[in-house]
Amino acid sequence: MAHLVHHLPATITSVVALINNWTGLHLHAATYIKDFHHLNFSSSKGSSLSHSSKSALAALGGVAVGGFVTFYMVADGPRFRSFVCSLLRPSSQPEVLRAWELAIEKTGGYFISRFILAAIRMAIVIPALLVIGVPYAVALGVWFGLISEIVPIIGTALASALPLLVALDASPHKALAVLICVTVVTQVRNFVLAPKLTRRAVNVHPTVTFVAVLAAVKVVGPVGSLLAVPFVATAQAFVSSYVNRHQVSEESALLSDHHLRPSRPKSAR
Repeated sequence: MAHLVHHLPATITSVVALINNWTGLHLHAATYIKDFHHLNFSSSKGSSLSHSSKSALAALGGVAVGGFVTFYMVADGPRFRSFVCSLLRPSSQPEVLRAWELAIEKTGGYFISRFILAAIRMAIVIPALLVIGVPYAVALGVWFGLISEIVPIIGTALASALPLLVALDASPHKALAVLICVTVVTQVRNFVLAPKLTRRAVNVHPTVTFVAVLAAVKVVGPVGSLLAVPFVATAQAFVSSYVNRHQVSEESALLSDHHLRPSRPKSAR
C-alpha cells in the first residue's frame, strides 16, 4: 500500500493519458494529482498507521482466539457434548445431539468446500499473475483466493480490488489483463465448480443466503458474515426433518399455469 501511495501520481498520469487516447477527451492529470495531495496524508500518517496497526492486531487476535476455541471444541468435542447433555433431561438429549451433528456436518462441509474453492482459485490466479508480470503475484493470489471465498457476497469484489490496484500501478494493460483473468475465474467458479462442491454442504437459496448475511452482519458484526451461511443451512436441515413435503400433482401444476397465463377474450359469434 505504501508503494501504491508513493507511485499514485505517476499512475494517475498514465491512466489519464490512456483515457484521453481512447476517448478523445482532454482531461488534465495535474488536477487529479492536486486533489490527491489535498488529502494531506503526511499530517495524519502516523496516527492513521498506528490506528490501522492496532485494528489489524485486534482482528488477528480475534481470529486466533476463534481458531483456538474452534480447535478445542473439535478436539474435545465428545466430552464437551456429554457435559452439555448431562444438564438436560433424557427426552431432550437426542434432539440436542441431532442438532449438534447437523451443525458439525453443515459447518464443516461449508468451510471445507470454501477452502477447496480458494485453493483452486489460487492455483489458477497465481500463475496467471506471474505470466502477466504483476508484482507480489504469490501474495496477491493467496489474498484473492482466501478473501473471495471466506467473505460472502462482497468477497470477490474486495479480493479483486487489491490485485487490480497493484497491476494498475504497473501498467493499465496489465490491470485489464488481471480484470479479465479474475472475471473468467469467478465465472468458472460460480457456474461450474461451486454448484458441485457446495450442493451437499449447504443447499440454501441465494436470496436466503443474502438476507442471512446482511442480518448477521447487522447483529453480530463482520464475524457474523462467516457464520451466517452454515447457521442457516443447519437450521434449514433441522427444520426440514420435521416438515413433511408433498409432491405437486400434475393437475395443480396445470391449474397454476392456467391462472398465470393471461386470459384471452372470447371471439364474437
